Amino acid sequence: MIKVLYVLNNPFNRGGTEAVVLNYYSHMDHNEIEIEFAVHATKKEYDESILTQELLNDGVVIHRITPRKESIEKNKEDLRNLFTEMKYDIIHTHTDAIGSYILKIAKECNVNRRIAHSHNTSYTFKPDSLKTVLKYLYLEKCRLDIRKVATGYMACSNVAAQWLFGKKKAKETYILNNAIDTNKYVYSEDSRRELRKQYGFKEDDFIIGNVGRLEHQKNQAFLLDVLAEVKKVKKNVKLLIIGEGSLRKNLEDKAKEMSLSEDVILPGSVNNVEKVLNVFDVFAFPSLFEGFAVSIIEAQANGLKCIANDTPRVTKDTDFTKNTSWVEAVDPIKWKDEILAMDFSRDKKAQEKIKAAGFDIVSEAKKLEEYYKGLIDNDQ
Repeated sequence: MIKVLYVLNNPFNRGGTEAVVLNYYSHMDHNEIEIEFAVHATKKEYDESILTQELLNDGVVIHRITPRKESIEKNKEDLRNLFTEMKYDIIHTHTDAIGSYILKIAKECNVNRRIAHSHNTSYTFKPDSLKTVLKYLYLEKCRLDIRKVATGYMACSNVAAQWLFGKKKAKETYILNNAIDTNKYVYSEDSRRELRKQYGFKEDDFIIGNVGRLEHQKNQAFLLDVLAEVKKVKKNVKLLIIGEGSLRKNLEDKAKEMSLSEDVILPGSVNNVEKVLNVFDVFAFPSLFEGFAVSIIEAQANGLKCIANDTPRVTKDTDFTKNTSWVEAVDPIKWKDEILAMDFSRDKKAQEKIKAAGFDIVSEAKKLEEYYKGLIDNDQ
């Protein structure tokens, strides 16, 4: 039995990194690989995280680590105690650059196999104040340090590997595909009818959909501008954004200012994204940067046509079905024109194409098991 600890920055939320980690966890052979989790969260955040409580009820082992925002010293103490007491074979951080100090503590605690995982191609915040500039500089130091304290490198794409580890280390990096259970995302007409009714949509409403945290990185404010342009031509259009985050009020205020409040639906996080995708007519993805976006893969698995931001920070390698239009997220009129020119019929061969690309979770989880076993075998 190989004992592995996954370390995350936050309590469990329904975000991209969590989706990837839990997809792999649920498809691993737990008789071979025993996986536990450590999350950085206050007691209140830990207790109020619905997903955390669901996982605990299912028997998942989740250790709460005092977050740095509460106490840096207690944070380090919690990590040292956990690493020392539990005797993990492998520590696998899913925390991007900040994982450097976590792996340093693991090294001090004699954990010999330390994996750093890059899930992104940039920082998730904008350095636009003294506080965030200082944070940026600290993380830049962490980005350099992580290359020294990690013994293994993993990333969701080569671009993500180069960003966190540099070009030299990127050549040594194991690319772990952000795979999904493709069978869960097969298009369902019944789910479409049921959920469109639940959300209050009319049968002929045209739904532009998005899934993602309501944060700067996801750039959802741009979609309100796109919605306004599409409405000039198509009156029955709505924008449905699935996700929660710090910019909810900003989006609500902008929708109100643009007289779009009735047309912008923000239901928060949901536990049935695979079903909600059936509601959409097109999947809109204006993110400013991404490691290897799970949400656009899930949308394709549902057979949806997608429109995504044409930027080097969002890899086109996610376009397995060739159903994605790439348009720079600058001019909403260009997005409007592209959306209205689309054929919105579902791709019935979507799952087949995604499996062929190596993004089906069943086979990819097997490869990860072998990777972990290889680390142990190489040390013996």
